[in-house]
Amino acid sequence: KAIISYLKAEEMVLQTTDYNLQARIYNHLGDLYDKTSFYEDALSCYQKAYDSYKLANNLLGVAFVLRDIGSSYEYQNQLDSATSYLKKSLEISDENGWNDLSRSLLVCLGNICESQSSYSEAVEYLYKSMSGVEEDNLSYSLYYSLGYLYRQVGLSDSAFYYLNKAMDSSDLYIQCQLNREFSVLFFESKDYETAFEYNERYILLRDSIEHLYLPDKLAEVEARYNHEKLINEKNQLVLKRKNAIFIFSVLIIAMLVLLILLVVRYQKKLRQKLIMIKEMEHNLSE
Repeated sequence: KAIISYLKAEEMVLQTTDYNLQARIYNHLGDLYDKTSFYEDALSCYQKAYDSYKLANNLLGVAFVLRDIGSSYEYQNQLDSATSYLKKSLEISDENGWNDLSRSLLVCLGNICESQSSYSEAVEYLYKSMSGVEEDNLSYSLYYSLGYLYRQVGLSDSAFYYLNKAMDSSDLYIQCQLNREFSVLFFESKDYETAFEYNERYILLRDSIEHLYLPDKLAEVEARYNHEKLINEKNQLVLKRKNAIFIFSVLIIAMLVLLILLVVRYQKKLRQKLIMIKEMEHNLSE
């Protein structure tokens, strides 16, 4: 229902000059595609949102969508492009004092460093994002990331410490990954029974997440919408063609009527002239 509504909204808003609304619609579409792993479609929508925010002179919108574009590139493993867009967003955010956005951007940059196995640099980004902020939902994500990084470099105690701090998160994705990390840590410490229990929880949560979003269903819905849109366009073309044929027919009929009237008028004048000529001949013969 959401995807169909946004696609309809996209059609309608393009007939206006409300660029902020255009950008928001593209942003929401991008978020839907992003959540369901259609990263190329998400990137396309975010780039359209960027263009609309630029037209609207909405700098905050530009900064946020640059972050989203960077994240889309990251999901497609184009890490250099991702880093470039995220740093552009961070520059705008720092200049304007948008601390929450800067914080999330530092996390994104840390994640990219993590993907590139630059763990020490990743830790620096994460610690920088944590400075001077109170504990909130993003903090749990940071704790998980730090726990993961410390496990990667073999610092099990630090890994346990930060992973345990993330346990209060209500985020299903974080809970899922936490169970995976604990499973690995307990396996490495040869506590196989506990490792097995955490792995079972991880698999259960992973399956729940996979059923939470249904990419195939979304693709089917969008395809159906596009098909209906195509049928409507064809029907409109047929209607336009029928209207054109009707108008053409009316014009032809009008021209024929006009031609008939002209012929009748011409014949009338011709008869009048013949009558005048006969009268003149009659007068001359007298």
